[in-house]
Parts: sequence; structure tokens; C-alpha cells
Amino acid sequence: MYSNAAGSFHLYGDMSKTNSTPLPRGKACLSCRRKKMKCNGAKPACGTCISANRAIDCEYTEGGRALTEILEEDIAILENRLQALQAGDRSLSLRNPLDPRPQVQSMARPTSSRSRSGTEDPRATHFEAQTTQQAQNQIFNEHILTMLIDKFIRHASRLGFVYDTPHFLSLLRLPQTHPSYPHPALLNSVYLWGLRILQRNELARFESYFLGSAKAAVTDALRSSETRTRMQAIQAEVLLAQYFYNVGSLVEGQYHATGAVTLAIATGLHQIRYQPLRNAAISSGSYTPHNSADGAEKTALFWAVFNLDKCWSVAQGVPSKINEHGSGSVQIDTPWTLVSAGHETYNSNASSTHASRKTVQHFLSGRSTDDQNTAAEAMRAKASALLEAVARALERHSSNSSQVDKAACAILANILPGFIDTLKSFNQLANLPPDARAMNIVSYSLAHAAYIRLYVSRAANDENSRLLCIASARAIVLIMEQLISDDAEIFDPILCTTWMTAAHVFANNARCVLSTSNTGPREDVARMRRALDRILRSCPLIEFHVRKVQEVLATV
Repeated sequence: MYSNAAGSFHLYGDMSKTNSTPLPRGKACLSCRRKKMKCNGAKPACGTCISANRAIDCEYTEGGRALTEILEEDIAILENRLQALQAGDRSLSLRNPLDPRPQVQSMARPTSSRSRSGTEDPRATHFEAQTTQQAQNQIFNEHILTMLIDKFIRHASRLGFVYDTPHFLSLLRLPQTHPSYPHPALLNSVYLWGLRILQRNELARFESYFLGSAKAAVTDALRSSETRTRMQAIQAEVLLAQYFYNVGSLVEGQYHATGAVTLAIATGLHQIRYQPLRNAAISSGSYTPHNSADGAEKTALFWAVFNLDKCWSVAQGVPSKINEHGSGSVQIDTPWTLVSAGHETYNSNASSTHASRKTVQHFLSGRSTDDQNTAAEAMRAKASALLEAVARALERHSSNSSQVDKAACAILANILPGFIDTLKSFNQLANLPPDARAMNIVSYSLAHAAYIRLYVSRAANDENSRLLCIASARAIVLIMEQLISDDAEIFDPILCTTWMTAAHVFANNARCVLSTSNTGPREDVARMRRALDRILRSCPLIEFHVRKVQEVLATV
């Protein structure tokens, strides 16, 4: 909701002319209906919600269920699935991206407290029997907590952490009673990841404590109406989702990813727009972007949630929760982030309507000529959008072979090569800061995985499609070798899903030529095996995922 200095004009319309006629049953917006308040039914936002300073458009259900209702139902389903996992079988499946049939690979949840070798730490059981106070007395040691924070901060951006590091560290120096001190939901999520990256057996027994504390604190944060607390709750949900995806607990990862989406949409992070100049004439159309650290963090936080939702929904073969199409859809108006002076900010060079409205739809239309933002954060979000758009187009195409879906595939086939060419070259990667280099590596991998998905269905009957898939799979292995040279301790776990995509390409190709003298496919398999072995030695945290990829290669 935006108003001029006098407070009488709204971009949503003149709200002084409210609807005095009662609306028919079910026609009020979702917020007014739940609060049992009078609603005038105005769109995109009603008078009641504008008066209450709600920052986002209203949701109406006359065309179907509202997105909020759909997400709440998704969370309820996931909660039931979590209860079932806790009661018995904890196995679940990760979808084979190259197999249209129901899949596949059992991904049993490893214990959250484990040693470097991946086996259960017997001390965890003893620790969990201790009281909370006893645990706190042992855990809240300044030296240990500082060590965990330091370990996390070194890799924070790879896990979707968007807060400005110096500012975040300055908040930690405040008294714990200070209102700006970080919420326990965020702090415990940071400690949890720091502990996991540290991989110290003598501290492993604390992992379950930090995990339980983070989950309980998130529940508490969700009750808050304070924007700062809600932002930290979203960030905590992102970190928890990444944690569960890292250990292979996909259902629990999806649960927290859905929680992040639900809160981000409810808070309006998908509709961060340019504000009108207060003293400018209404008709001038002049807009100025937010440049504050707060606005930059909100923008970056939305795209962190977006990346999580788009990429892992494809990996799990489930619909994206941030949906811009069909029932319960939302429109993404938040601009891509732009890095300036070491910190994300709004894309202040984007003056066109497209840059601040329908951001993703405009990019995926293939008609963009003014979107020249190649910041690492922006390219990462665009890669996520492309991956999910390919999966969605192929799903529609397979279920309903319409001209629209064929056109969507054709547009994506044109966008992907140009997008890959826009990414930094491998020679340029070496000169980038570690965080930007890591983000570019993920973007490369996602783009090539999307390329494989787009062409793999035709690879069996079309030689050009087969060669395109092999070329992209080899590019993914090149990226893996870049990771080896970086000697990374941790990286975005979504990378592991792109390796699985490449492994299926190599395995399928090798099986097709087993009876020939062509050694190229078998060399591809051997090269990927060597890369996996070396990555596992430098980053044992991803052993679970690496073993799954190795199982695919072992079928050759």
C-alpha cells in the first residue's frame, strides 16, 4: 500500500469511496473474512487492509482457494508425514529427473547427531536425556559459540543466509535483552550449521539440542507480529530446510521450505516494489528504489526462499509453492538483487516497469532486452527460475500436448544458451570472491541440469539432443572439478541433485554403447567417479548424496 504525503491518495484506488453495500457471502478477502471485519472487495487491496497498513495485496477465493489456504493445507499434510516418519519408516524418495515413471531411490534419513564417518554417535542418546538447563550450562560457552558462528559465517551465503555479515555480528555484541539482539530461532539455526560444518566428534552430541531449540524458537517467532522477528523466522526456516536437505531428510526439508514460503508470501516479500516520490506529481510516474540495508535484506531473503522452493520442488518432483500460474497464484514484483559495495541492494538501474513488476514472468518470456543484471545473486535466482520452468513446461507438455507447451519449451530452449553464455567463464571464476564464485558454480550447474531436462526425452531418438545432454553432463563434471580445486568444506546441497542428473545421462549413454568399441561414455563415468571420490574426501558432509550418485554410476 502506497500513499502520497497527504495520505488521501492510494495507488490501489480512491478508498474514500468505500462500498456501503454488503458483499455476498464468500466475496470478502481472506484476511477480513478470518478477522470477521467488513470488506469492500476492492482489488488489489480492500479498504480495511489498506487502513491497517497491510503491505501486500488481498487474497480472494472466488476463483478458487487462496494461496495462503493452499500452503496451510500443504503444511498440515507435511506435519502428518513427519509424524509418520517419527513413528516408523523414515525412508523417502528423490525423483529421477530422467525417468518419467514414479521413482525410485530410497533416501533413508540419517541421524542428525553423527560422527564424521556417518554412524550414530552413542553420546547423543545420553545427551538427549539431560534436562534443558543442564544442556544450556554445557552449551552456552562463549568460546564454543564464537567458534560455531565463525565457522558458519565463512560459508553462510552458500546456505541461503542473506544478512549483512558485519551488521549481524554487531547485533551479537548487544546484550541478550536488547530488542535488536537476534532471535533464538535464527541463532540456534546458525549454531546448528556451525556445528555441522565443524564436524567435531566431541561436540556432535549437541546437534540434536540446537536442532530442537531452533525448531521450537521458530514456532515462537511465528507468533510475533514484529517484522524484524518474522524476517529472522524466514531466514531460520531457510537454514533448517537446507540442513535437512543436506542430511537427506527431504520430507523435513520440504516442511521447512514450505514454512519459509508461507511466511514470505504472508509478509509480502514477493511484492517489494518501488515507492513513488512523496512530493512528485501523481501522473509523473517517478519511482525511487529502496536502498536501505533493511530493504536489501528483504529482497535477498525473498530470492533465498525462491531458490529453495523452485530447485527442491523440481528435485522432489512436487509442484512449486511459489506459483505464478493458475489457482492460488501470486505475482512476483520484487526486483532482482544487485551487488554494490559488497552488499546486496535493489537494482537501482532498472527503471522500466518490467524490472519491478512481474520480474520472473518477464525474464521467462524471452522478450527481455533491458534486464542486464548479471550479479551473482540475480543469476542464481534466474537459474532457479529456468530449472523449474523447464520442469513445469515438460509436465504440461506430457499431460497435454498443446501448442502453448511446445511454445514454452521453444522459448526456454532459446533462453538457456544465452543465459549460460552470460555466466562468468571458468577463467573468470578464479578471480571472483569465494561467495560469488560458489554462487556462479551453482548457477552453472542448475542451468546445465535444466538443459538436460529439456532435451533428454528426445535423446533416444534424436542424435543432436543426445549430444546436447552429454555436453551439459560433461559441463557439470567440469564444475565439480572446480569445487575440488576450491577445497570447499560445504556448499549448497542442491548441487548434488545436478550431479544425479548428469550421472543418469552418463549411465544411460554408457549402457547404450557397451557392445561397441567406443570408450568415451565409459571414460565419462570414470571421470565423474573420480570427481565424486575427491569431493567426498574434502567435504564428507555430503556423503549421503554422493553415495546415491555413485549407486547410479555403479549400474553401468
